[in-house]
Amino acid sequence: MVVFPVSIFLSAFLLFQIQPMIGKVILPWFGGTPAVWSTVMLFFQILLTGGYAYAYWLIGRAKKQTVTHIILIVFAMIVLVLLSFVWASPITPDSTWKPQDVSAPIFDIFKLLTVAVGLPYFILASNGPLMQAWFSRIHVGRSYARLYAISNVGSLLGLLAYPVLIEPNLSLRFQGWMWSIGFIIFGCLAVWVAIQNGRAAPRLMIGSDSVRSSKPSSSSLLALWIVLSATASLFLLSVTNQISQEVAVIPFLWVLPLAIYLLSFILSFSGERGYNRKFYSILFIVTTALTLFVMLNVTALHVYWQILAYCSLLFAACMLCHGELYLLRPEAEHLTTFYLMVSIGGAAGGLFVSLIAPLIFNGY
Repeated sequence: MVVFPVSIFLSAFLLFQIQPMIGKVILPWFGGTPAVWSTVMLFFQILLTGGYAYAYWLIGRAKKQTVTHIILIVFAMIVLVLLSFVWASPITPDSTWKPQDVSAPIFDIFKLLTVAVGLPYFILASNGPLMQAWFSRIHVGRSYARLYAISNVGSLLGLLAYPVLIEPNLSLRFQGWMWSIGFIIFGCLAVWVAIQNGRAAPRLMIGSDSVRSSKPSSSSLLALWIVLSATASLFLLSVTNQISQEVAVIPFLWVLPLAIYLLSFILSFSGERGYNRKFYSILFIVTTALTLFVMLNVTALHVYWQILAYCSLLFAACMLCHGELYLLRPEAEHLTTFYLMVSIGGAAGGLFVSLIAPLIFNGY
């Protein structure tokens, strides 16, 4: 029982440690602008969707999912070991990978991130839905929603620990080694769980979390999951760009909106009492009006008040979106479908903000 929350917590913690860590390595190579960081976030959002899609595909392979997942984890460990002989740490590229021309950096950023952390991140991204689906199979009748909340707690702590504790005190080389060791520990836990899942007799994954029938989710519900997730992602990246580019250029300021985004997940999925539709609807209206007031009085307000207004709007919007997702969550049998749709929505919101919005909005 304990291994499931530990595995989920560790994978989420490592996921949100690697983003600022690898960003600190490569961002200076591309100018270090907020737009470059948005590209990095887009890469991780797309890879997160890939990890969820892999989990969805793997759960459908009843006989081969254990062997397939173990082989992938072992292969990722081998790649980390091989890269440790080439780079200062297994996940920090050396200066020979620095591109000469950074006028169109998207391809180069994606290439660097794929080689350095692509496979480990892909496996970590798939761990949440996989562990929750396997938990529901092995422990029939147990709720999986709290495991999702634990995942977001791990993400939030990983995100906040980096600028506060890790980045100021440890070299990038040491950070890379510690992260790689953490991944190997996680890999061992994930392999153990995969073996236990292989031994468990296939059972219907129907537990106390069931809020819908066992019929496949309708196309309208799938679309709603995507739209809610995309809206939250759109707010996250839009607010991040706004406060980082238009309000104040402060190191690690992007951590604040991302922490708020994760906090909304934690609150929404902590139980029925974590979300109140009426309260957050009113809060959204109030914060929208407050944000409009700030935008019309930019020169008269201190940057801290502007940041507060934008982040308040982000919190209200994310609570509405994620709270509704919690209310619309499926039973465990359709869990991987739910996470896949949520991740597709997140990626769609990221694609819109990073690639489409600059083309259709003047001065973006």
